[in-house]
Amino acid sequence: AVFQLVAGALNEVNRRFDDVVVGNLILTQGIDELSGVLHHPARILEILDLLNIRIWPHRFRFGVGHGLVEPLAPNAPSGRLDGPGFHLAAAALERARARDLPFALELPDAQHQPVCRAAEAIGRLTRILTDEWTPPTLQILRCMADNPDRDLTQAELGDKLSKSQQAISKALRRAHHEDLQLAERA
Repeated sequence: AVFQLVAGALNEVNRRFDDVVVGNLILTQGIDELSGVLHHPARILEILDLLNIRIWPHRFRFGVGHGLVEPLAPNAPSGRLDGPGFHLAAAALERARARDLPFALELPDAQHQPVCRAAEAIGRLTRILTDEWTPPTLQILRCMADNPDRDLTQAELGDKLSKSQQAISKALRRAHHEDLQLAERA
């Protein structure tokens, strides 16, 4: 069941973010490891957010590297690529494991390290806040994720989920939704 949940989430990410996904996110070792390639890392937090909403309460830990990627064979899937980008991602994943971070970023340019560490800190705080999500809150967040092209009002969410606008408001406030959005934008 978890495999189906994760595979479905990865398929959704590959479809929804096809403008930045070069090598589809795929499972490379059961459900313990995934791999993928993006044109650029600008939307990585959106991708991580969607994956975590879709597979909650299960979690991923990510290592994100930035750099050149080379196929080991022609038309190789993302699990069969190599290069500095993948080596940086592997190093980032090891650091994420060692420091109990939900994700770690490694860029080849040292001048970006303070920004990477700030993003990682925001990610850790996000993980702490999302650990408090409840199934009703997750239902609201998934409904919002199902409608990425528009910001549903609380009243519209209430109509879709047969809840009052006040119940939606309370659930989003308890989930620190505005705070999480602010952190992600930062």
